[in-house]
Amino acid sequence: MRMSPIVALAPLFVLVAGTAAAQPRPAQPAAPTAPGKPAAPPADALPELPKVEVSDPLLAPIAGAPHQLNSFHDALTTIAARSTDLAIQIQEVERAEGASREALAAALTTVNAQASISQNLLSGTTGVDLNGNPIRGYSGPTATASISASQPILAPRAWYAIKTAHLNVKAVQQLTEDKRRTILGQVAGSIVAVYTAERVAEINRVSLRSSLQRLNLAERKTKLGDGTRLDVLRAQQDTALARGQLIAGDEALRKAREALGLSLGSNEPYGVPATISLDEMQQALGGSCQTGTVEDRPDVASARTSLEIAQRGITDSKLAFSPTALVQSSASASTGGASLLGTNNQTAWTIGAVLNFPIWEGGARYGAMRIARANAEEAKLRLDATRRGASFDAVQAQRSVGVAEQARVVSEQNRDLAREAARLAERAFAAGAGTSFDLVDAGKAERNAELDLAVKEFDLIRAKIAALLATANCTY
Repeated sequence: MRMSPIVALAPLFVLVAGTAAAQPRPAQPAAPTAPGKPAAPPADALPELPKVEVSDPLLAPIAGAPHQLNSFHDALTTIAARSTDLAIQIQEVERAEGASREALAAALTTVNAQASISQNLLSGTTGVDLNGNPIRGYSGPTATASISASQPILAPRAWYAIKTAHLNVKAVQQLTEDKRRTILGQVAGSIVAVYTAERVAEINRVSLRSSLQRLNLAERKTKLGDGTRLDVLRAQQDTALARGQLIAGDEALRKAREALGLSLGSNEPYGVPATISLDEMQQALGGSCQTGTVEDRPDVASARTSLEIAQRGITDSKLAFSPTALVQSSASASTGGASLLGTNNQTAWTIGAVLNFPIWEGGARYGAMRIARANAEEAKLRLDATRRGASFDAVQAQRSVGVAEQARVVSEQNRDLAREAARLAERAFAAGAGTSFDLVDAGKAERNAELDLAVKEFDLIRAKIAALLATANCTY
């Protein structure tokens, strides 16, 4: 007995009841049923099947994470307090400010003080008596104290280095702003990844429950003599596949939680409750980040500042040929060396100026000029590469939003079709008009469509976040 195939995406199934195995015959009407046996009604006219209760250890929800992010504002607070990458970048700013203070000190007055005390351990001649004979006696300790000051009055290279150091601080601060932007993007992406993994884990459990129910249906039909062992085996294979997907999905969820904890600077996983608002997260991102042009992006601005610093390096290397001058003054006093003739006390105060003309040092200054020119050229190329990369990032991020929205709409339509096909296949199989292959295949297609839609929905949110941060400057 032949019958028409059950097409998974057709809006209507034409079913017939037969006594032999059902076989497809495309583009032909259904063969007549056996004499005295009425034809089966359409699948969509069959009553809904009652869902039986099934049990499996894997149906239990996965354990929650040790920590939960109740809102995106909690994430911002945690990043500011515990992010290792951000803390390292902040210390880089401290380092640059310290170097700036060193550059300023080279142009300011330096003052040094020194004190010493000495004792001659060997006796010697301390004087002569009235007859001209040498007097040998013990010499006491000698104490000396001095203070000196130096002030540059001609130091063009040191003066020029002060602004260069300030620009270096600015460049590092811009890199810190860019680090805030990238960290925020990583955390937001990790939150969406955890939310997606939570949803996938939930769908996997629903799919496993549906597979167990289809297995129960196949087993009942076999017991009643209306099914075969092959029907049960197919249902068992589908259930095993659903279990494997569930186990893999749970592990992906654990890794997503651990990645979120790592991005927040924690040694423990972080979870995201189902009540968290992804719309609120997008609003919080909009409040913490200001969008601008590609030229306003912190990494581009930092590369531009680095180019200015490198160009100043060329001038700095030329200033190494300039003379320098400074004023020095020192005062000293010493006392001690007691002998039979009394003590030896001395004081002094000097002031002077030093003018230095660099003449030849082996060619090191010429080498420094070549290095400075190469650094400037490299900085220019880096700026071009950074600007080009940021421009493509911005264009692709904006385009990805539209692409993700289109993909989500298509996936939603496919999910609706797969869901309807699975419902009709199950009802047809229960009525004896469908095969176990149709039942299992429709169930598998529904499961995959549900998972694909969950991923596409959160891909859209991730794309919107990336578009927001593509040219943003974030402060938190």
